[in-house]
Parts: sequence; C-alpha cells; structure tokens
Amino acid sequence: MPGLAGAIFRKGGLHASLRSQPARAQTKLTTTDGFITVKLFNTIATDTVEDILPRGILMKGPVLARFFHRQQERLRSLLIDIQHDTNSLSLKKARLLAETDDVLHLKVLER
Repeated sequence: MPGLAGAIFRKGGLHASLRSQPARAQTKLTTTDGFITVKLFNTIATDTVEDILPRGILMKGPVLARFFHRQQERLRSLLIDIQHDTNSLSLKKARLLAETDDVLHLKVLER
C-alpha cells in the first residue's frame, strides 16, 4: 500500500509515530518459529498458484477445516484423493483431522 507507506514515512505526518526507531545492536540474536501470512489476490494468485501448491503450504488446521466445510460440494467434484501419512481420507475425515491439528502441510499434486 504505497499510500500508507508514504503516510508513515512522511516527516512530521500524522502516522509518523508508527515508525520505529532503530534498536541498539544486540549481542545475541534469538529466533522463534512463526507464521507469515501471504495473501495473493487477482492475477498474482492465478499466476502463482501452480508454483506454490505443489511445493506445499502450511495452513492452520481450523482455517483448512472451515474451507473444507464451506467448499465441500465443489471439492467433491474436483478432488481425486486426500492423503495423510500415506492413508487415503474422505473429505469428511480430512475436515475432522484439520479441526484437531494446529498446523497442516498441504500439497496439491496433479495426476
């Protein structure tokens, strides 16, 4: 959002307080696991989906479960197989699994 970025970086602007001051150098760096949410819209989503889904994405289980529930009619006609640890699952069982797992690694493969 260039407009927001410009507003934040404008000297003395209303949103200038959203900028952070450079932190002092730390002698010890620590890392933790986390999520970055990437939302792809319009043609970017269409152009990149074939590259991203075969590699796999991490999804929060409840989010995937809601997707399976809302799109169940469409998915029944599109899905060939759902596998978990080499076991085939029905769409209902996949949704139940997603509801109980915090994070799932999802891959979409072609036959």
